[in-house]
Amino acid sequence: MGESVNETKRRSLREALSLISRAIIITENVCDKEQDAMDNCPENLQSTDRFEAMENAVENLNDAVEKLEEAKSQIEAAMV
Repeated sequence: MGESVNETKRRSLREALSLISRAIIITENVCDKEQDAMDNCPENLQSTDRFEAMENAVENLNDAVEKLEEAKSQIEAAMV
């Protein structure tokens, strides 16, 4: 007997959750590396455009993680 339409949908949503979880891990890892680079930046370079770009990248990556976690929660809520 084949699986029901609902089970097919749930399986697809579980796959989406898995992919989002992986995206969160990858994004957090990149953000951590960028934060480490900022933390190790000499003080005389902290007022440069490059440093500002690093700060913006960290902020944007943190925002992306929040949005991915929010998407994950919304998908989980839809699976009830």
